[in-house]
Amino acid sequence: MFNLMTDAARVAPGDAPRCRAFFTEMLTASEGWNVIYAAMYGLVATAGATAEENAEAITALGAVLHDPVDAWFGDDHADAVCTAYALIPGAPNAPEWGAFVQNLTDATLTPAVRALVEDPSSCASGLPF
Repeated sequence: MFNLMTDAARVAPGDAPRCRAFFTEMLTASEGWNVIYAAMYGLVATAGATAEENAEAITALGAVLHDPVDAWFGDDHADAVCTAYALIPGAPNAPEWGAFVQNLTDATLTPAVRALVEDPSSCASGLPF
């Protein structure tokens, strides 16, 4: 998976939607931290230009953040928030970001991750990828 992750940055633009769909599927099909991390990296590397193009990935990130038995709960949840931030152009002012945040009101998040959802400005300085 890590080979695919690192190769994602070199995907031809025409192949990006197909790759993004693959990484979205990996994000939702696995509980393994290494697969989820690689999928998030791949999503950022193959991001579409609009939130609409990234909608399935954004929805999947919301599902990951709702997972109550998530083995990588905590710091990696911050990576999921920052990945969503990267996939929503104009965030946090974009309406899609508002919808993402609204969807997380019932998610079990640590106080630090909840604060990041409310103020994602630390994501703006660059993802941890």
